[in-house]
Amino acid sequence: AVVSTQSTGRRVESTFRKRLCATSLQKVLPFGFIVQLQQLVSHRNNTCSNMKSILAILALVFVGVAVCQPPATPTWASAFSATVLMSGGANGPTFSRWFFDYDNNRERFDGMVWINGAMNFVETVYIGTPAMTGTIYYVVYGQDTVMCFYNTTNNYKMPNPNFSSFKYVGVTLIDYIETNLWVAPETQRDYYEYYESTAYGEPVEFDFVDYQGYQRTIRFFEYDADAQDASLFAISPFILSNCNQMN
Repeated sequence: AVVSTQSTGRRVESTFRKRLCATSLQKVLPFGFIVQLQQLVSHRNNTCSNMKSILAILALVFVGVAVCQPPATPTWASAFSATVLMSGGANGPTFSRWFFDYDNNRERFDGMVWINGAMNFVETVYIGTPAMTGTIYYVVYGQDTVMCFYNTTNNYKMPNPNFSSFKYVGVTLIDYIETNLWVAPETQRDYYEYYESTAYGEPVEFDFVDYQGYQRTIRFFEYDADAQDASLFAISPFILSNCNQMN
C-alpha cells in the first residue's frame, strides 16, 4: 500500500484502494490468473483439486469486485447529540456538546468560552423557524453569576447537507480512524469535505461554511443519532426574565 501524508501531519491517505478502484477488474487480476483459470476449467484430470483452485481464483475475483464498490452515499441525521471540537469560528476552537434537532429548528451548544479574561461555561441555544429567522440565546455561567443575552437573526442556517452531489474520493485516516472521504463539487460553496467512519457510518469530521461566513471544521468524538428531548432547548423562565438584548 502506498500512503501520502498531508502537510497537517494528521491525515494519512491510503491510495491503494483508490488506485485499485480506478483500474478495471482485468488490471486488478493478473493475466496469468485468467489463463490459469481457463486451463483449469479445460483440464479433465484431478477434478477435485481443480475445483478448489477455481474456487480460490473466483474468490479473488469477488474480493476485487467488492473492493472497487464505493460505499453508500452518507446521510445527515435530522436529530443527534455529539461531542465535538469546532474550529475556524470567531471565538477560536471550542470543545462542546452539540444537540441538534433540524425538524423542530432547535440547536444547542454547551462548552467553555473565554470571555473578558476568564473561562465561562456557556449555553448557546437557537430557537428558530423554517425561514431561518429566530432567536439565539447565550447563557453565561461564571463562578457566582449567571448572565443571559439574546439576539434575533434572519439568516441562521442549521447544517443540513445533501451528499448526493458529493464525490467519493477514497479512504483517509483521521487520528488513525479509517474514514470515507466525500468532497463537494466546486459549485457548492456551503460544504466542502465530509469524513465518515468506515466501521460505523458515523461522522468523524465535517468542513463547511456557517451562516456568518466562517469556514468551520467540526471534529466528532462521540455521536448519537436520535430524537432530542424538547427540554434540552428550554431556558429557565427566571433566566429569560432577566435576559438582555444584544446591540
